[in-house]
Amino acid sequence: MTLRNTASAYGSIAKLLHWTIVVLIIAQFWLGYSADDLPNGLAKLKLLATHKSIGMTVLMLALVRVVWRLANPVPPPPVTTPRWQQLAARTSHLLLYLLLFLQPVTGWIMILIQPFGRLSIEDLANVDISSVAKTTQPLSDAASRRNGQYAAATPDSGWPRFVVADRNEP
Repeated sequence: MTLRNTASAYGSIAKLLHWTIVVLIIAQFWLGYSADDLPNGLAKLKLLATHKSIGMTVLMLALVRVVWRLANPVPPPPVTTPRWQQLAARTSHLLLYLLLFLQPVTGWIMILIQPFGRLSIEDLANVDISSVAKTTQPLSDAASRRNGQYAAATPDSGWPRFVVADRNEP
């Protein structure tokens, strides 16, 4: 197995990036839904901190994946593939890449915007996850429609009640 893509197959680096991102996105869904079911407190805070860390990891891996894809052209589809399927495949890949960036960037924006000032770690333990989920849920729903029904999703038109960030900046 080669590291780089060939004319007939994806290389091991492309496959590793693909499956690592898939596993991390599945973990994100699990963490998000698990945190939603927990009462406010330290357990919820730990899950949300892990969720945020994995989200930033997905964003960085998506950047690496795009750079790798640009440096390693993808194998062409089989010659028997109809034109409409090739177009559908290209469109779905573009939408997936868009979602790979929009979802973590939306979360990142949420933790950077603080309309009610900086919140302490004690405030984070009492966050109502439903107000935060209203912004990211549309993108999560769009990502979950992976099998043939890609949809461009946008966050809720209004900002959540409040946005929380735990920064350890000097």
